Amino acid sequence: MPILIFGGALLVKHEHNHSSMEAKAFTTASALVEQALNGIRTVYAFTLEERFATEYYQRLRTVANLNINHAFHSGWKLGAFDCALFWIFGLAFWVAYIFVIDSRITGADAVVVRLLQFVCDLNLN
Repeated sequence: MPILIFGGALLVKHEHNHSSMEAKAFTTASALVEQALNGIRTVYAFTLEERFATEYYQRLRTVANLNINHAFHSGWKLGAFDCALFWIFGLAFWVAYIFVIDSRITGADAVVVRLLQFVCDLNLN
């Protein structure tokens, strides 16, 4: 359980960091557009639209790279979390099997405990 809590805390921290980086990147890109729109006569007079378009594309490329990186890390985090969850399921099945074989608990009790664990674990995911 502590592994899942620690993993969840890491997930929340990464999501927060990514959101702030993405907001900063969009802010810089939108500031450029605002400057271009405020000085539209100057842009038209000096035909600077190509330069503004190129710079805007580069700033949006930063946002795209951040999102690609975020998607990659989110996939790995979800995979690691699910892997830990299924290792816990496997360990619980093994312990229940050992307890039933040793007659410490009945098969019905093992099934009830496993169902309760499924409900609790699926609420974490």
